[in-house]
Amino acid sequence: MFTRRATFLTLAVVLAACADGRQPVGLDPNRPARFVIVSGDGQTGDAGGDLAQPLTVRAVDANGNPVPNRQIALRVVAGGGSMYVGGGVSDVNGIVKDYWTLGTVAGDSQRVEARSVDPVSGNREVFGVFTAHAVAGAPVRVDPVNCRDFCSPTGQYLPYTGTVGRVVPAPFYVQVKDRFGNPVRRAGIAVKWTPSGDGTMFRTTTYTDSLGITGVRWYYGTVAGPQTLGVQVVGGEPSRTLFTGTANPGPAVNVDIETDSIHFTALNVNRSVSALATDQYGNVVSPVIFTSSNYSALTLSNNGYGTPTTLQSKQNGTFFIVATAGSVADTAVVVIRQVATSITFRTSFPTSMKVGQVVNMNDSPPDNYVIPRDSNNVIIQNPAFTSWSTTNPTVATISASGVLTAHAAGTVRVVPSIDGISADSPTITVSP
Repeated sequence: MFTRRATFLTLAVVLAACADGRQPVGLDPNRPARFVIVSGDGQTGDAGGDLAQPLTVRAVDANGNPVPNRQIALRVVAGGGSMYVGGGVSDVNGIVKDYWTLGTVAGDSQRVEARSVDPVSGNREVFGVFTAHAVAGAPVRVDPVNCRDFCSPTGQYLPYTGTVGRVVPAPFYVQVKDRFGNPVRRAGIAVKWTPSGDGTMFRTTTYTDSLGITGVRWYYGTVAGPQTLGVQVVGGEPSRTLFTGTANPGPAVNVDIETDSIHFTALNVNRSVSALATDQYGNVVSPVIFTSSNYSALTLSNNGYGTPTTLQSKQNGTFFIVATAGSVADTAVVVIRQVATSITFRTSFPTSMKVGQVVNMNDSPPDNYVIPRDSNNVIIQNPAFTSWSTTNPTVATISASGVLTAHAAGTVRVVPSIDGISADSPTITVSP
Protein backbone atom coordinates (compact mmCIF):
# COMPACT_ATOMS: atom_id res chain seq x y z
CA MET A 1 0.00 0.00 0.00
CA PHE A 2 2.89 2.30 0.83
CA THR A 3 4.68 1.55 -2.46
CA ARG A 4 1.65 2.47 -4.54
CA ARG A 5 1.22 5.74 -2.69
CA ALA A 6 4.89 6.60 -3.18
CA THR A 7 4.59 5.99 -6.89
CA PHE A 8 1.56 8.22 -7.20
CA LEU A 9 3.37 10.89 -5.22
CA THR A 10 6.42 10.80 -7.54
CA LEU A 11 4.20 11.00 -10.60
CA ALA A 12 2.33 13.93 -9.13
CA VAL A 13 5.58 15.78 -8.53
CA VAL A 14 6.69 15.16 -12.11
CA LEU A 15 3.35 16.29 -13.54
CA ALA A 16 3.37 19.37 -11.34
CA ALA A 17 6.85 20.24 -12.55
CA CYS A 18 5.80 19.81 -16.19
CA ALA A 19 2.71 21.93 -15.62
CA ASP A 20 4.99 24.53 -14.07
CA GLY A 21 7.08 24.67 -17.29
CA ARG A 22 10.10 22.81 -15.87
CA GLN A 23 11.70 19.59 -17.25
CA PRO A 24 12.05 16.75 -14.81
CA VAL A 25 15.66 15.95 -13.90
CA GLY A 26 15.69 12.75 -15.97
CA LEU A 27 14.55 14.50 -19.17
CA ASP A 28 16.65 17.68 -19.18
CA PRO A 29 18.31 17.95 -22.67
CA ASN A 30 20.66 20.69 -21.49
CA ARG A 31 22.42 18.79 -18.78
CA PRO A 32 25.91 17.35 -19.53
CA ALA A 33 25.74 14.14 -21.51
CA ARG A 34 28.03 11.54 -22.93
CA PHE A 35 27.44 9.46 -26.02
CA VAL A 36 28.02 5.82 -26.68
CA ILE A 37 28.02 3.75 -29.89
CA VAL A 38 25.38 1.13 -29.43
CA SER A 39 25.67 -0.89 -32.67
CA GLY A 40 26.61 -0.77 -36.37
CA ASP A 41 30.37 -0.37 -36.03
CA GLY A 42 32.84 -2.65 -37.89
CA GLN A 43 30.43 -3.95 -40.49
CA THR A 44 31.42 -5.35 -43.90
CA GLY A 45 29.33 -4.57 -46.96
CA ASP A 46 29.33 -4.24 -50.74
CA ALA A 47 31.00 -1.14 -52.12
CA GLY A 48 28.30 1.36 -53.03
CA GLY A 49 25.69 -0.58 -51.05
CA ASP A 50 23.79 -0.07 -47.79
CA LEU A 51 25.10 -1.71 -44.65
CA ALA A 52 22.79 -4.29 -43.18
CA GLN A 53 22.52 -2.66 -39.75
CA PRO A 54 21.86 1.02 -38.99
CA LEU A 55 24.40 3.06 -37.03
CA THR A 56 23.00 3.49 -33.51
CA VAL A 57 24.15 6.14 -30.98
CA ARG A 58 22.84 6.79 -27.47
CA ALA A 59 23.05 9.94 -25.33
CA VAL A 60 23.23 9.34 -21.55
CA ASP A 61 23.98 11.48 -18.51
CA ALA A 62 26.57 10.83 -15.84
CA ASN A 63 24.29 8.35 -14.17
CA GLY A 64 23.61 6.45 -17.38
CA ASN A 65 20.12 7.83 -17.79
CA PRO A 66 18.97 8.60 -21.37
CA VAL A 67 19.21 12.19 -22.53
CA PRO A 68 16.44 12.98 -25.07
CA ASN A 69 16.22 15.84 -27.57
CA ARG A 70 19.97 16.05 -28.19
CA GLN A 71 20.98 16.76 -31.81
CA ILE A 72 23.45 14.15 -33.01
CA ALA A 73 25.02 14.34 -36.46
CA LEU A 74 26.50 11.41 -38.38
CA ARG A 75 28.98 12.58 -41.02
CA VAL A 76 30.95 10.51 -43.60
CA VAL A 77 34.61 11.55 -43.31
CA ALA A 78 36.30 8.86 -45.44
CA GLY A 79 35.31 6.58 -48.31
CA GLY A 80 32.91 8.86 -50.16
CA GLY A 81 29.75 7.19 -48.94
CA SER A 82 26.63 8.87 -47.61
CA MET A 83 24.16 8.80 -44.71
CA TYR A 84 20.47 8.44 -45.36
CA VAL A 85 19.54 11.37 -43.03
CA GLY A 86 22.79 12.50 -41.45
CA GLY A 87 21.83 11.97 -37.81
CA GLY A 88 18.86 13.24 -35.80
CA VAL A 89 17.47 14.14 -32.37
CA SER A 90 17.73 11.56 -29.64
CA ASP A 91 14.45 9.97 -28.64
CA VAL A 92 13.12 9.41 -25.16
CA ASN A 93 15.64 6.59 -24.78
CA GLY A 94 18.50 8.82 -25.97
CA ILE A 95 18.78 6.86 -29.23
CA VAL A 96 19.58 8.12 -32.76
CA LYS A 97 19.72 5.76 -35.75
CA ASP A 98 20.71 6.29 -39.38
CA TYR A 99 21.65 4.15 -42.39
CA TRP A 100 25.09 4.23 -44.06
CA THR A 101 25.67 3.74 -47.81
CA LEU A 102 29.33 2.85 -48.36
CA GLY A 103 31.58 4.45 -50.96
CA THR A 104 32.06 2.72 -54.30
CA VAL A 105 35.75 1.78 -54.02
CA ALA A 106 36.39 -1.57 -52.39
CA GLY A 107 39.16 -1.52 -49.80
CA ASP A 108 39.01 2.24 -49.22
CA SER A 109 38.94 3.53 -45.65
CA GLN A 110 35.27 4.00 -44.67
CA ARG A 111 34.57 6.19 -41.63
CA VAL A 112 31.63 8.04 -40.10
CA GLU A 113 31.97 10.43 -37.16
CA ALA A 114 29.24 10.90 -34.56
CA ARG A 115 29.16 14.63 -33.72
CA SER A 116 27.28 16.97 -31.43
CA VAL A 117 27.43 20.53 -30.07
CA ASP A 118 27.26 20.90 -26.27
CA PRO A 119 24.08 22.95 -25.65
CA VAL A 120 25.61 24.59 -22.56
CA SER A 121 29.26 25.27 -23.53
CA GLY A 122 28.75 25.39 -27.31
CA ASN A 123 31.80 23.13 -27.78
CA ARG A 124 32.05 20.90 -30.82
CA GLU A 125 32.25 17.27 -29.92
CA VAL A 126 33.30 14.17 -31.86
CA PHE A 127 32.46 11.39 -29.51
CA GLY A 128 32.61 8.33 -31.70
CA VAL A 129 33.82 6.92 -35.01
CA PHE A 130 32.17 4.13 -36.96
CA THR A 131 34.29 2.14 -39.39
CA ALA A 132 33.30 -0.32 -42.08
CA HIS A 133 35.00 -2.48 -44.66
CA ALA A 134 33.83 -2.15 -48.28
CA VAL A 135 34.25 -5.22 -50.46
CA ALA A 136 33.48 -5.83 -54.13
CA GLY A 137 29.83 -6.42 -54.83
CA ALA A 138 28.15 -8.93 -57.07
CA PRO A 139 30.02 -9.76 -60.30
CA VAL A 140 28.29 -8.08 -63.23
CA ARG A 141 30.93 -7.14 -65.84
CA VAL A 142 34.42 -7.90 -67.13
CA ASP A 143 37.38 -5.84 -68.31
CA PRO A 144 40.53 -6.91 -70.18
CA VAL A 145 43.60 -7.65 -68.07
CA ASN A 146 47.03 -9.29 -68.35
CA CYS A 147 47.73 -8.16 -71.92
CA ARG A 148 50.84 -10.11 -72.87
CA ASP A 149 50.83 -9.84 -76.66
CA PHE A 150 49.41 -7.36 -79.18
CA CYS A 151 49.58 -4.71 -76.46
CA SER A 152 49.68 -0.94 -76.60
CA PRO A 153 52.25 0.94 -74.49
CA THR A 154 49.54 1.32 -71.84
CA GLY A 155 48.91 -2.44 -71.71
CA GLN A 156 45.68 -2.50 -73.71
CA TYR A 157 44.96 -5.21 -76.26
CA LEU A 158 45.43 -4.01 -79.83
CA PRO A 159 43.45 -5.36 -82.82
CA TYR A 160 45.24 -8.46 -84.07
CA THR A 161 45.55 -9.24 -87.77
CA GLY A 162 45.55 -12.96 -88.40
CA THR A 163 44.32 -15.63 -90.80
CA VAL A 164 40.82 -17.03 -91.22
CA GLY A 165 40.15 -20.19 -89.28
CA ARG A 166 43.42 -19.88 -87.34
CA VAL A 167 43.91 -19.47 -83.62
CA VAL A 168 45.19 -16.13 -82.37
CA PRO A 169 48.67 -16.91 -80.98
CA ALA A 170 48.03 -15.54 -77.46
CA PRO A 171 45.11 -16.01 -75.07
CA PHE A 172 42.80 -13.18 -74.06
CA TYR A 173 42.17 -12.50 -70.36
CA VAL A 174 39.45 -10.66 -68.46
CA GLN A 175 38.81 -9.92 -64.81
CA VAL A 176 35.35 -9.98 -63.28
CA LYS A 177 34.21 -6.75 -61.60
CA ASP A 178 31.24 -5.38 -59.74
CA ARG A 179 29.01 -2.56 -61.00
CA PHE A 180 31.52 0.05 -59.82
CA GLY A 181 34.53 -1.59 -61.43
CA ASN A 182 35.95 -3.24 -58.31
CA PRO A 183 37.64 -6.57 -59.07
CA VAL A 184 35.73 -9.52 -57.66
CA ARG A 185 38.54 -11.78 -56.55
CA ARG A 186 36.67 -15.03 -56.34
CA ALA A 187 37.05 -18.35 -58.09
CA GLY A 188 34.34 -20.14 -60.01
CA ILE A 189 32.47 -17.20 -61.56
CA ALA A 190 31.11 -18.19 -64.99
CA VAL A 191 32.08 -16.01 -67.96
CA LYS A 192 30.59 -16.44 -71.44
CA TRP A 193 32.53 -15.68 -74.64
CA THR A 194 30.76 -14.87 -77.94
CA PRO A 195 32.87 -14.64 -81.12
CA SER A 196 31.52 -13.01 -84.27
CA GLY A 197 30.50 -15.05 -87.30
CA ASP A 198 31.63 -18.66 -87.07
CA GLY A 199 34.58 -17.92 -84.84
CA THR A 200 35.27 -20.53 -82.19
CA MET A 201 37.26 -21.13 -79.03
CA PHE A 202 38.21 -24.10 -76.89
CA ARG A 203 35.38 -23.27 -74.45
CA THR A 204 32.55 -20.76 -74.75
CA THR A 205 32.11 -20.64 -70.95
CA THR A 206 35.08 -20.38 -68.61
CA TYR A 207 35.43 -19.91 -64.85
CA THR A 208 37.51 -17.45 -62.91
CA ASP A 209 40.48 -18.24 -60.72
CA SER A 210 40.87 -16.92 -57.17
CA LEU A 211 41.76 -13.47 -58.56
CA GLY A 212 38.59 -13.30 -60.61
CA ILE A 213 40.53 -13.77 -63.87
CA THR A 214 39.81 -16.11 -66.76
CA GLY A 215 40.85 -16.37 -70.40
CA VAL A 216 40.39 -18.18 -73.71
CA ARG A 217 42.14 -18.99 -76.98
CA TRP A 218 40.24 -17.54 -79.93
CA TYR A 219 39.94 -19.02 -83.42
CA TYR A 220 39.02 -16.48 -86.06
CA GLY A 221 35.97 -17.25 -88.19
CA THR A 222 36.27 -18.44 -91.77
CA VAL A 223 35.00 -15.23 -93.42
CA ALA A 224 37.74 -12.69 -94.06
CA GLY A 225 37.25 -9.26 -92.52
CA PRO A 226 36.63 -7.72 -89.08
CA GLN A 227 36.40 -10.11 -86.13
CA THR A 228 35.00 -9.38 -82.66
CA LEU A 229 34.87 -11.20 -79.36
CA GLY A 230 32.15 -10.35 -76.85
CA VAL A 231 32.37 -11.22 -73.16
CA GLN A 232 29.93 -11.18 -70.26
CA VAL A 233 29.48 -12.48 -66.75
CA VAL A 234 26.79 -15.12 -66.79
CA GLY A 235 23.76 -13.45 -65.23
CA GLY A 236 25.40 -10.02 -65.35
CA GLU A 237 25.39 -7.13 -67.80
CA PRO A 238 24.85 -7.76 -71.54
CA SER A 239 27.81 -8.94 -73.58
CA ARG A 240 30.36 -6.28 -74.54
CA THR A 241 32.81 -6.39 -77.42
CA LEU A 242 36.19 -6.27 -75.71
CA PHE A 243 38.52 -7.68 -78.37
CA THR A 244 38.71 -6.97 -82.10
CA GLY A 245 40.83 -8.03 -85.03
CA THR A 246 40.98 -8.66 -88.74
CA ALA A 247 41.10 -12.05 -90.44
CA ASN A 248 42.95 -12.17 -93.75
CA PRO A 249 42.35 -14.89 -96.35
CA GLY A 250 44.43 -18.02 -96.08
CA PRO A 251 46.70 -19.49 -98.76
CA ALA A 252 45.14 -19.87 -102.19
CA VAL A 253 43.95 -23.38 -102.97
CA ASN A 254 42.28 -22.58 -106.27
CA VAL A 255 42.55 -19.99 -109.04
CA ASP A 256 40.28 -19.66 -112.06
CA ILE A 257 40.61 -17.43 -115.10
CA GLU A 258 37.18 -16.20 -116.10
CA THR A 259 37.30 -18.05 -119.43
CA ASP A 260 39.23 -20.95 -120.91
CA SER A 261 39.83 -19.27 -124.25
CA ILE A 262 40.10 -15.68 -125.45
CA HIS A 263 39.82 -14.59 -129.08
CA PHE A 264 41.04 -11.40 -130.73
CA THR A 265 39.92 -10.52 -134.28
CA ALA A 266 42.08 -7.41 -134.60
CA LEU A 267 45.50 -6.19 -133.55
CA ASN A 268 46.29 -3.48 -131.00
CA VAL A 269 43.07 -4.25 -129.17
CA ASN A 270 42.86 -4.21 -125.37
CA ARG A 271 40.81 -6.67 -123.41
CA SER A 272 40.38 -6.98 -119.66
CA VAL A 273 40.57 -10.44 -118.18
CA SER A 274 40.02 -11.46 -114.55
CA ALA A 275 40.97 -14.41 -112.43
CA LEU A 276 39.59 -15.41 -109.05
CA ALA A 277 41.84 -16.99 -106.44
CA THR A 278 40.25 -18.37 -103.26
CA ASP A 279 41.38 -19.99 -100.04
CA GLN A 280 39.91 -23.14 -98.52
CA TYR A 281 36.91 -21.19 -97.21
CA GLY A 282 36.15 -19.36 -100.44
CA ASN A 283 37.71 -16.02 -99.44
CA VAL A 284 39.23 -14.09 -102.32
CA VAL A 285 43.03 -14.16 -102.27
CA SER A 286 45.37 -11.62 -103.80
CA PRO A 287 47.61 -10.94 -105.54
CA VAL A 288 47.08 -12.86 -108.74
CA ILE A 289 49.98 -12.66 -111.19
CA PHE A 290 49.45 -13.09 -114.93
CA THR A 291 52.16 -14.19 -117.35
CA SER A 292 52.15 -14.45 -121.15
CA SER A 293 53.70 -17.14 -123.30
CA ASN A 294 54.86 -14.50 -125.81
CA TYR A 295 55.19 -10.93 -124.60
CA SER A 296 55.90 -9.65 -128.13
CA ALA A 297 52.61 -11.00 -129.42
CA LEU A 298 50.48 -10.63 -126.28
CA THR A 299 51.33 -7.94 -123.73
CA LEU A 300 50.00 -7.52 -120.19
CA SER A 301 49.34 -4.30 -118.30
CA ASN A 302 51.22 -3.59 -115.05
CA ASN A 303 53.45 -6.56 -115.77
CA GLY A 304 50.54 -8.85 -115.02
CA TYR A 305 50.14 -8.00 -111.31
CA GLY A 306 46.60 -7.83 -110.02
CA THR A 307 43.24 -8.76 -111.41
CA PRO A 308 41.76 -7.79 -113.74
CA THR A 309 44.68 -7.31 -116.06
CA THR A 310 44.64 -5.98 -119.62
CA LEU A 311 45.76 -8.03 -122.61
CA GLN A 312 46.80 -6.37 -125.86
CA SER A 313 46.93 -8.26 -129.16
CA LYS A 314 50.14 -7.58 -131.12
CA GLN A 315 50.61 -10.53 -133.48
CA ASN A 316 48.49 -13.23 -135.02
CA GLY A 317 48.91 -16.66 -133.48
CA THR A 318 47.92 -18.92 -130.59
CA PHE A 319 49.32 -18.12 -127.16
CA PHE A 320 48.70 -18.76 -123.46
CA ILE A 321 48.25 -16.72 -120.32
CA VAL A 322 48.79 -18.14 -116.84
CA ALA A 323 47.24 -16.76 -113.65
CA THR A 324 49.18 -17.70 -110.51
CA ALA A 325 48.30 -17.21 -106.84
CA GLY A 326 50.72 -18.73 -104.40
CA SER A 327 51.31 -22.31 -105.43
CA VAL A 328 48.24 -22.74 -107.67
CA ALA A 329 47.66 -21.59 -111.24
CA ASP A 330 45.23 -21.65 -114.14
CA THR A 331 45.82 -21.36 -117.90
CA ALA A 332 43.78 -19.90 -120.75
CA VAL A 333 44.35 -20.08 -124.52
CA VAL A 334 44.54 -16.80 -126.40
CA VAL A 335 43.94 -16.88 -130.16
CA ILE A 336 44.79 -13.78 -132.17
CA ARG A 337 43.55 -13.89 -135.77
CA GLN A 338 42.74 -10.78 -137.66
CA VAL A 339 39.36 -10.85 -139.39
CA ALA A 340 38.96 -8.58 -142.39
CA THR A 341 36.24 -5.98 -142.18
CA SER A 342 37.29 -3.91 -145.20
CA ILE A 343 39.27 -4.25 -148.47
CA THR A 344 41.14 -1.43 -150.17
CA PHE A 345 43.45 -1.26 -153.21
CA ARG A 346 46.80 0.41 -153.46
CA THR A 347 47.18 3.51 -155.58
CA SER A 348 49.74 1.53 -157.58
CA PHE A 349 47.06 -0.95 -158.58
CA PRO A 350 47.54 -1.68 -162.37
CA THR A 351 44.74 -0.02 -164.27
CA SER A 352 46.11 -1.02 -167.73
CA MET A 353 47.46 -4.29 -169.12
CA LYS A 354 48.42 -5.82 -172.46
CA VAL A 355 46.89 -8.95 -173.80
CA GLY A 356 48.91 -11.87 -172.46
CA GLN A 357 50.28 -9.88 -169.54
CA VAL A 358 50.24 -11.55 -166.11
CA VAL A 359 50.01 -9.66 -162.77
CA ASN A 360 50.17 -11.30 -159.30
CA MET A 361 47.76 -9.53 -156.98
CA ASN A 362 49.55 -11.13 -153.99
CA ASP A 363 53.07 -9.90 -154.45
CA SER A 364 54.98 -9.91 -151.19
CA PRO A 365 54.27 -7.05 -148.81
CA PRO A 366 54.33 -4.15 -149.03
CA ASP A 367 53.60 -4.54 -152.74
CA ASN A 368 50.28 -6.32 -152.34
CA TYR A 369 47.79 -4.64 -154.61
CA VAL A 370 44.86 -5.73 -152.44
CA ILE A 371 44.86 -4.66 -148.78
CA PRO A 372 42.39 -6.20 -146.27
CA ARG A 373 42.12 -4.50 -142.85
CA ASP A 374 40.72 -5.61 -139.53
CA SER A 375 38.18 -3.75 -137.39
CA ASN A 376 40.97 -1.69 -135.86
CA ASN A 377 42.04 -0.62 -139.36
CA VAL A 378 45.26 -2.62 -139.10
CA ILE A 379 46.49 -4.20 -142.37
CA ILE A 380 46.28 -7.96 -142.41
CA GLN A 381 49.68 -9.33 -143.36
CA ASN A 382 49.81 -12.38 -145.64
CA PRO A 383 46.03 -12.54 -145.96
CA ALA A 384 44.40 -15.82 -146.92
CA PHE A 385 41.81 -14.77 -149.53
CA THR A 386 38.83 -17.03 -149.83
CA SER A 387 38.40 -16.54 -153.58
CA TRP A 388 39.32 -14.40 -156.59
CA SER A 389 37.14 -13.56 -159.60
CA THR A 390 36.86 -11.04 -162.41
CA THR A 391 33.87 -9.16 -163.72
CA ASN A 392 34.63 -10.11 -167.37
CA PRO A 393 36.40 -13.47 -167.73
CA THR A 394 36.66 -13.06 -171.55
CA VAL A 395 38.92 -10.08 -170.99
CA ALA A 396 40.90 -11.48 -168.03
CA THR A 397 40.85 -14.39 -165.60
CA ILE A 398 42.39 -14.80 -162.13
CA SER A 399 43.61 -17.94 -160.43
CA ALA A 400 42.78 -19.09 -156.93
CA SER A 401 46.14 -17.73 -155.80
CA GLY A 402 45.43 -14.25 -157.23
CA VAL A 403 47.36 -14.37 -160.51
CA LEU A 404 45.58 -12.20 -163.13
CA THR A 405 46.00 -13.00 -166.86
CA ALA A 406 44.79 -10.67 -169.64
CA HIS A 407 43.20 -12.49 -172.65
CA ALA A 408 41.48 -9.91 -174.84
CA ALA A 409 41.07 -6.21 -175.23
CA GLY A 410 38.41 -4.65 -173.05
CA THR A 411 37.77 -3.60 -169.48
CA VAL A 412 37.58 -5.76 -166.36
CA ARG A 413 37.64 -5.51 -162.58
CA VAL A 414 39.14 -7.91 -159.99
CA VAL A 415 36.91 -9.09 -157.13
CA PRO A 416 38.80 -10.50 -154.11
CA SER A 417 36.89 -12.18 -151.21
CA ILE A 418 38.06 -12.75 -147.64
CA ASP A 419 36.25 -13.49 -144.34
CA GLY A 420 32.87 -13.14 -146.00
CA ILE A 421 33.45 -9.73 -147.61
CA SER A 422 34.46 -8.76 -151.15
CA ALA A 423 35.26 -5.60 -153.12
CA ASP A 424 35.59 -4.48 -156.74
CA SER A 425 38.97 -3.23 -157.80
CA PRO A 426 39.52 -0.15 -159.96
CA THR A 427 38.78 -0.77 -163.67
CA ILE A 428 41.59 -2.39 -165.64
CA THR A 429 41.80 -1.61 -169.37
CA VAL A 430 43.34 -4.38 -171.46
CA SER A 431 44.79 -3.33 -174.84
CA PRO A 432 46.08 -5.50 -177.68
